[in-house]
Amino acid sequence: MGTVSSIEEKAIKATLDRVAKALRDKDLDALAACYSPGVEIFDVGSQLTGVDSLRRLWKSVFPYFPEPIEIQRRDVKIIGHDGVAVVTCFTRLTGMKTDHPSARAWIRTSSCLKKIDGEWKIFHEHASMPVDCDEDRIDYLLDAG
Repeated sequence: MGTVSSIEEKAIKATLDRVAKALRDKDLDALAACYSPGVEIFDVGSQLTGVDSLRRLWKSVFPYFPEPIEIQRRDVKIIGHDGVAVVTCFTRLTGMKTDHPSARAWIRTSSCLKKIDGEWKIFHEHASMPVDCDEDRIDYLLDAG
């Protein structure tokens, strides 16, 4: 895989922006439209298959976000070739009302997309947090300071 063209990179980022808008609006139909029907998702706390599972997950999570959900991304890298692309980055969700470190933590995220009928759709997604095996605990990636 190599770098994608600037046109394709813009289209891939537009899909990610639609995911962010759908979450901000808590719009499950718009969110589902960004994913392929058989999407495989390895999330921090679960493993899902299919758009219906994705809908159920987010429906169960929305009550923990009384404020609009905003997605922040950093260190975004996109590689791809021949209608398939991989996006890696660090992601953080805001809008959760808690002082828990998870509300401030960055999550390692990989999204795999393929071009389906002219649109980039996510067909696999993986989100994780590092674990300190010696201490048997999550090692939260927080901002310095």
